[in-house]
Amino acid sequence: LSIIVIAGTYLVLIIPTALKNRLPGVAVISPITISYTPSVDCKGVIEYSELYSITADIPVVLSRVFVARGDKVDEGQAIAEIDKEKTIAVLSELYGDAGFESGELYTALRKAGERVVATDSGVIYDIARKGEVIMSGDDIVQIGRDDNLSMTAVVSEKSISKVGVGQQVEIIAEAVEEGFSGEVVSVSSLASKLNNGMSEEAVVEVEITIKGDTKKLKSGYTASGKILTGLPSSLLTLPYSAICQDDKGEYVYVFEKGRAAKRYIRTGRELSDCTEVSGLMQTDFVIDSPEGLKDGMLVKAREGTE
Repeated sequence: LSIIVIAGTYLVLIIPTALKNRLPGVAVISPITISYTPSVDCKGVIEYSELYSITADIPVVLSRVFVARGDKVDEGQAIAEIDKEKTIAVLSELYGDAGFESGELYTALRKAGERVVATDSGVIYDIARKGEVIMSGDDIVQIGRDDNLSMTAVVSEKSISKVGVGQQVEIIAEAVEEGFSGEVVSVSSLASKLNNGMSEEAVVEVEITIKGDTKKLKSGYTASGKILTGLPSSLLTLPYSAICQDDKGEYVYVFEKGRAAKRYIRTGRELSDCTEVSGLMQTDFVIDSPEGLKDGMLVKAREGTE
């Protein structure tokens, strides 16, 4: 009798454990609450917001150029030297001797000086070549400033209705690890076609001013941005791998008392690696990748997932 009692007690203890070990193991996760701000993607190029041009009142020819595109210059620094002999020859050809006889051209030549000097500190964006005839009013040099950069970006026609002046922008330049902030200052009233591989896409140009310290940025860098189109809110989310669908709608399996319980949910905003869900609580245990499960099936949570 004692042997039978001991054996029975052993079986009562060991059989549930043996059965549990044979149950399918599932990975259990909980919904995660994240902060979400509606946004529109854009991409474009970093450029100078404004270029400072140096011109002359008369046609001139340069004999020497001391700088090149991309060089940094200080206010008052000599940029190029004017070739007086060739300049006089050009003036004679254009205006004849009358201008020299009256003294007007000599006065203008003295006013032009012997050298072209930077009127502001910045970076050389463009400069005329040595020996080139630069007509009156044309740019001898263009200077941009690193603290005056903007982003010229394009937005798909599908999203442009959400974009407006004054919206904040999160900017990432591909050549710089850190992010920058900006603000939409203009939206073009025209759309254009952008060749996108095998097809064309209609896009609208948006001008974005860049705020803060922009010393690490350079004109010509490519960049991408997120234009924030709404206020931040909290979303309850699940990875796409946890969500199934049938004729009645979308559903998940919730781990309840050792069983997989089928529960229908609603999904909302779709993000890169997860989606907004409703009909769940953050304290629920959801089974991830529930392939092969049925409602009410006995399961066991894998160690470390519950």
